[in-house]
Amino acid sequence: MNQGAVGAPAAIVQRQVLTIAGAQPTDLDEVLMLLAASGLGGDGVAEHIADFLLAREGRRLIGAAALEDYGVAGLLRSVAVAANRRGWGLGRYLARALIEHARQRGQVAVYLLTDTAEAYFKRFGFRPVERSLVQPAVLASVQFSGAACSTSVVMVLEFAERQMIRGT
Repeated sequence: MNQGAVGAPAAIVQRQVLTIAGAQPTDLDEVLMLLAASGLGGDGVAEHIADFLLAREGRRLIGAAALEDYGVAGLLRSVAVAANRRGWGLGRYLARALIEHARQRGQVAVYLLTDTAEAYFKRFGFRPVERSLVQPAVLASVQFSGAACSTSVVMVLEFAERQMIRGT
């Protein structure tokens, strides 16, 4: 290793800190760019920016996911990770954190729409469901009412402890 004049290494490796935090309105443009780069739409993101959980490496946004609150149920959406950071488990971490948040809020289910990640979300316990069985408040969301998701697969994760309470 090259040593500087005072014996210090000539090159110092600087590591970026990974932080996970809730989104702020000022994060909107960055979130929309990450979603676009991941092939995801931005409908309703501005209205729900506070529902996003963001992952940053230093100042760079490398992951995002949101859980929209519809009272009895939540809508998991926009799970996206920067292309050069996929495979780290970051999307899984964000999704699990939001699913746990829904459970702690007392929601009976979490829904999502997907065109390409059905197998991925099955690993969390999600299963396909007919649109007619989606909670009405979730069904009225921008995600469900938009034309872009009209042919997407609808999936649900129901919490067993809530199912027992409902008697199903």
